[in-house]
Amino acid sequence: MGLGGSEVAPAGGYQPKLPGMEPALAEDLLGYLAQRIATLAGDAVAVSLRRASAGAREWRSAQPAREGSDPQQLRYVVETDRAIAHLLDDARLEGATLVVRLTPLAVVNGLHGLASRQLDSATSNSAGSTTTRHTLDDPVFRLQLAYSRARRDAEGPRWEEADGIPGSALDEAGAMVDLVAALLESPRRMADPTTRPEQAAAALGAVATAYLAWEGALPPHLPAVAATEPALRTRLLASATASVLERGMSGLGIVARERI
Repeated sequence: MGLGGSEVAPAGGYQPKLPGMEPALAEDLLGYLAQRIATLAGDAVAVSLRRASAGAREWRSAQPAREGSDPQQLRYVVETDRAIAHLLDDARLEGATLVVRLTPLAVVNGLHGLASRQLDSATSNSAGSTTTRHTLDDPVFRLQLAYSRARRDAEGPRWEEADGIPGSALDEAGAMVDLVAALLESPRRMADPTTRPEQAAAALGAVATAYLAWEGALPPHLPAVAATEPALRTRLLASATASVLERGMSGLGIVARERI
């Protein structure tokens, strides 16, 4: 397949890929995995994946606990299934649950899928005149502030393109992995038809809080990451955050302000 080619999987779309690379899953990496695991289990109902460790690569499925499932067989077919095996470092059973560990490249590609979604929602270039003192205790202001900073960081000169975070850091507890986990979970938390507005706002709040904590602690420059190692580019995290917050705020009727 040449540059710009694409593939289509039964349970989800693929984005264009570069030569020699696995296709990047579009938008909802965890949702795609959950649906594929359910298909392999012969179950029409997919069980959502939940974070299984302090890092951002291990995710837990309760699919083996459903009636009629053979946990050992499911673990084997998940590890060998051509549709998802390249996304996983390994899979293991913990009690009645299956824990899968994503490759760093799968996480990076999942974030690219989130960042690539564009939305022509209502935006404002300034906060406007107001006599109200906004603080981070205001959940709407926290969303708008995080969006404004993420847009600035994604498009502005704050970081060089070479600045990055090694993929191995995905296994370390901290603000960065909390942000990655919140981003990967956001499609499920936002798209669930049973989600109420306050639950959607809580999901966005988790992304906004994690972003503000992460970007506030970063030094002005980060070291370049070796080209052989999948890297989380700072601008990728900023772009994914801005995209998720913009789409989420549009759904809640909140104006996404580019500058605050």
